[in-house]
Amino acid sequence: MRVLKNFKNVTYFLAEKHQLYQLRLRLTEKYPTEFSPSETNLFNINVYSFDLQVAIYENNLVGDIYECDTFSHKGCLCKKGNVVVLRQEAYNINVLLGTIVLLLVDDNGPHLVLEVRSTEFISSMRYFEMKDWVKYECIHPDKLLSAKSLHVYKRDSRLLIKLKHGLVSEEMKTS
Repeated sequence: MRVLKNFKNVTYFLAEKHQLYQLRLRLTEKYPTEFSPSETNLFNINVYSFDLQVAIYENNLVGDIYECDTFSHKGCLCKKGNVVVLRQEAYNINVLLGTIVLLLVDDNGPHLVLEVRSTEFISSMRYFEMKDWVKYECIHPDKLLSAKSLHVYKRDSRLLIKLKHGLVSEEMKTS
């Protein structure tokens, strides 16, 4: 207080400075801008199926392409086998989920190659059941509806996903 030469309402001033400091810490932790991949290897596209190759070529990756097992992008850890949310038509209707098949890095940054599957929402238990394979898709993590990786639960022969939060797409915000 002596350094700032503020002796009026000391407790309010200290509380305000503390809350601003906490806000800055939380914002930088929650939305870091850095991208950090695990160990990368040069990517050989010829090893993979034709459908997967088409998905990668449609995304127009630039420069040398590298493959990695995991990467962190804006605080979200992405690894092979986890599931992310691509898009939805309306609230819990026609939600497309993608299982991460490959994690690629090019000159434009990270890309996810996803095995896209349709889903069915089970309202009584509030989870999604992954259904039929739709296609492969290569996408930048910023274009996902939710980049939080989700865990797949297996029950009998069914693949189940429980979302950690609600989904609101841009189309839903404007209507």
